[in-house]
Amino acid sequence: MNIHPEKAMQSLTDLTPFPIEKVETFFLSEPHIQLMAGEKSFREFFEFFKSEYSFSKSYQNFLQIWEDIIGEPKSGMEALVRSLSRSYKVILCSNTDPEHWRVCRNKCGFIKTYFLNCFLSYEMGLVKPSSTIYERMLSELSINPSDAVFIDDSNENINAAAKVGLKTIHATSFEAITASLKNLDINY
Repeated sequence: MNIHPEKAMQSLTDLTPFPIEKVETFFLSEPHIQLMAGEKSFREFFEFFKSEYSFSKSYQNFLQIWEDIIGEPKSGMEALVRSLSRSYKVILCSNTDPEHWRVCRNKCGFIKTYFLNCFLSYEMGLVKPSSTIYERMLSELSINPSDAVFIDDSNENINAAAKVGLKTIHATSFEAITASLKNLDINY
């Protein structure tokens, strides 16, 4: 999925008395990580922002801005996932929260069709790059790490996955993913 945190942070900045530099620190802050780990409800997350950033708008206003972080699926990904799912188990592992996950499912209908399992940080109580998230995923699927390929757009997540023995692909572009799959002799 394409994500646009900068757009949401600007929208939130426009509704607070703080400069964008302060509001930007909210994205991937400790409360945000707690939300993604399922340790905070979305309502608690909103209340924190409201208090910390003097946000006077409604919960619904905040939710709408938060939802706008999630963009459209990355170009070519549906066809790639469809193709891979014909011969391989395609699994999703995402740092997300319930609201973003709802938006992702709505914008990316192929998730339900082609992904065998979805490991979501807020359901697991774990956030990438914790090695435990990868270990638990592999254990639940009964998959040997050397038999799996982990694709992610974060270097930090890629490095953590490699440490548990997963083959990795840094998703810098669609072309990089497809070239790396071919280098790993993964035909689709």
